[in-house]
Amino acid sequence: MRKRVLYVAEDRKQSSLDGFWETLTPEQISGIEAVAMDMWDPYVASVRAHLPEADGKIVFDKFHVAQHLVMLWTRYGGRKTKL
Repeated sequence: MRKRVLYVAEDRKQSSLDGFWETLTPEQISGIEAVAMDMWDPYVASVRAHLPEADGKIVFDKFHVAQHLVMLWTRYGGRKTKL
């Protein structure tokens, strides 16, 4: 497998990533097994709009997952909840 940059956009808008999908054939899109990305909502929306079964193919990078967990822990971790 070759590792290379496939697309670079000017900004972080959904429409910017939407342009990437236009460069792919239907066969290439159907061959996508996973998409590694950060948790930026416009990127997620673009993948969901263009990739069949996208939710099962999105893989969030570990840095952003850890950052999100730290934010949640900081916000809610000190609170005691009663079940």
